[in-house]
Amino acid sequence: MEIVLSPITRISGFLTIIAQVDDNIVVDAKCKGTMFRGFEKLLIGKHPFDAVYLTQRICGICSSAHSIASSRALEDCSSLILDYNSRIIRNIIHGFDILQNHIRQFYLFSIPDFVNIETENFKSKVPRDLEIKIGDNYIKSLYYSTLAHQGLSILGGKAPHNHAIVFGGVTTKLNQYEYSKAVEIADELLSFCQYMLEDYYIIEKYYTEYFNIGNSGSNYLSFGLFDDTPEFNICSSGVLINRKYSELNLNDLKEYEVVDDISFIKAPRYLNLPMEVGPLSRNCIKNGWVKSSTLGRIKSRVYEAKSIAENIKNMLKEVAINKNSTSKDVLDGTGIGTTDTIRGALYHSVEIQNKKINQYNIITPSAFNLSPTYNGIKGPLERALIGTYIEDTSNPIEIIRTVHSFDPCVSCATHLVSKDGVLLNENHFVHR
Repeated sequence: MEIVLSPITRISGFLTIIAQVDDNIVVDAKCKGTMFRGFEKLLIGKHPFDAVYLTQRICGICSSAHSIASSRALEDCSSLILDYNSRIIRNIIHGFDILQNHIRQFYLFSIPDFVNIETENFKSKVPRDLEIKIGDNYIKSLYYSTLAHQGLSILGGKAPHNHAIVFGGVTTKLNQYEYSKAVEIADELLSFCQYMLEDYYIIEKYYTEYFNIGNSGSNYLSFGLFDDTPEFNICSSGVLINRKYSELNLNDLKEYEVVDDISFIKAPRYLNLPMEVGPLSRNCIKNGWVKSSTLGRIKSRVYEAKSIAENIKNMLKEVAINKNSTSKDVLDGTGIGTTDTIRGALYHSVEIQNKKINQYNIITPSAFNLSPTYNGIKGPLERALIGTYIEDTSNPIEIIRTVHSFDPCVSCATHLVSKDGVLLNENHFVHR
């Protein structure tokens, strides 16, 4: 039988999952993004500085990462090296943005797949008294995710779509009051991360089988997170293929358009292989390979939230008060900006001619994870669903658990192909 889930709820954007089920087991799966954006086309002819602001509008959840990747691409054009204070402030802004998402994703998107928060939507394995405990933190998470955005706003001017990260540095000049408030928020967020860990362990205790469900293929990639401030590094860039680590080589990264009448998601491939990106990938690249799984992704996200909260506290100690640095003149040329972010590896490349954007390309984390089948090879999410046992095909919660574990954001889909296969929004790679 065929199960069509469209659109998947509790995500950003419009995602369709088509699963072929035989004897209650998923034997094939297709992932389709049905939301076209077209930001790369929109940027052509614009002033390079516009890219930093416009690309943030790709997504309101992970906008800070786009400002960082875009700024880095422009700075690469001009061979500009940032001062230490600018790098620290950017990473704090980014860290607050990651925290607001990780808190929100765990409690509002993933927890309802395992726990009945208000009404009994499915047969949960978690005892009711523990469901009530988790439900209390579910409500509190609304406050704490908002609090993380407040921390971002102190340094970034507003959230989402900060105004502080610009070509050549940051506009932020923290005064003593703002600094103290940011420290206070960081302390609160770190305390709440402990509750996240406790609630995660409850889920793990009653759903251990999900360490054996949701294997994407277990090949991992990262562009590095906070690696420009080594003492606060969450993960350095690298890849794990067939359990073996190697340094990242951008020349081995390609992306492909898959001609499909309703899907706008691209197919990035590294050495022609689909790669999982995100917190689990960062954890494996930094600490050693583990098999990809639904629960492994959730666990890595929760643990990473605590690490980032700790790092924000420590990075704030290094921030200079009433000091900022920016630059005014971007040079013609080509540039690449990469960073890991909330959902994984983010890539921006730009070509500037006569002070205008001539070409722009973006590969987002969900393009990696939600990429469709290409050359007969399944994308990470598609492969992760195959083999899943579904107890009740009229309510396939098992599929949803794995989908949500990737934290999908279909707002990332940025290319357009016509029904006749004509490429309407051509992408250009810039590698040196």
